[in-house]
Amino acid sequence: MSVVSNTYSKALLAAAKANKALPHVVADMEALRGLFVQAPEILKAFQNKSIEISSLYAVVDAMVKNKSLNKITGNFMKTLIQVRRVTAIDDIFLKFNELVQQENNEAVVSVTSARQLEKKYTSEIKKILEQQIGRKVFLHEEVNPDIIGGIIVQVGSEVYDASLRTQLNGIKIGLERLG
Repeated sequence: MSVVSNTYSKALLAAAKANKALPHVVADMEALRGLFVQAPEILKAFQNKSIEISSLYAVVDAMVKNKSLNKITGNFMKTLIQVRRVTAIDDIFLKFNELVQQENNEAVVSVTSARQLEKKYTSEIKKILEQQIGRKVFLHEEVNPDIIGGIIVQVGSEVYDASLRTQLNGIKIGLERLG
């Protein structure tokens, strides 16, 4: 993530906390991200430098007025428009979400397995991870048959690979050295 996304997400988190609006701003950011994913033309309009800033402000003001956005989120969007940083919005969303998770002592952990794991296994994995990292864990499950068996766990930037594919590759490399 860039310095820009770090700076702006920290500023948004601070403003939301100072105004006791964090839950509203979190919901707004999730809604905006969903909107920009579902209708990328809207994001392109916000990023279009040929559209007058005042016109983009008017759109944001209308969203605040009809309660689609909290005033804090609206001001934040207007700041991004003014400094032409809307192009960094996706990284800002991701970093903001990460900061909120830290604030709430939570972590989203990615678990990849060769097939869909049964609930009893995901519950046990979640319990172990919560004990290990000392935070409330939300599992993001992925299925990738290419790993053959085992699991790959990603917590932030750390990856723990206990897949059968990786173990077999290790054996292969060892045998190649021998022979």
